[in-house]
Amino acid sequence: GSAGTLVGMPLEFSRNGRRLLFTSANTHVIEGLAEGRTRYAFHDLETGRNSLAVGDDAEPRNAILLGEEGAVVFESSLRTLADSDLNRACDLFIKPPEGPGVALLTPRIPSLVSRTADGISSLGDHAFSADGRYLVLTSTAGDLVSGDNNGAPDVFLQDRRDGSIRPLSVPWDGTGVGTGPSGQPELSEDGRYVAFISGAPHLVSGDAG
Repeated sequence: GSAGTLVGMPLEFSRNGRRLLFTSANTHVIEGLAEGRTRYAFHDLETGRNSLAVGDDAEPRNAILLGEEGAVVFESSLRTLADSDLNRACDLFIKPPEGPGVALLTPRIPSLVSRTADGISSLGDHAFSADGRYLVLTSTAGDLVSGDNNGAPDVFLQDRRDGSIRPLSVPWDGTGVGTGPSGQPELSEDGRYVAFISGAPHLVSGDAG
């Protein structure tokens, strides 16, 4: 029975319609759970069974379901999910549909010592292209790319095929990053367009406000 079940957002179906991502604080949703705290879970519509979408040991927040793959992308401030995670800030991770491991989505640029970025990174709505290749994110980190010294949040695009990250909130001449805060990016389904809000001047020619 479902009496007493506490279900919250997100309620998100996989693209094949088989699995539903949801949150619940009911320890009876999945066998063997303890403590009545909110967890991210999957409901399999074919088998009728529930399972954890991300393990308790990851301390996930703001999880979303990734397109065709059925992977889960989430935020976590836990320092043990990535090697040399010394930033004491929230990072982005991806949990594949199969297997227990998670992977870091916001690593430092390769020329620096291997560790996570030095600021907070976060996802918004419509963060992925439909095929799951492209990801947009907002980050206050100054070492995701070279030359980011504005001390403000910026918008970035990651190509998950080759792992590259590039800033989108850049001055009109294409050099450096904007000199003001940018955020709330949304990516079109085909991955061609990104819309975002910015307080940075000079992103377009003639804007000195």
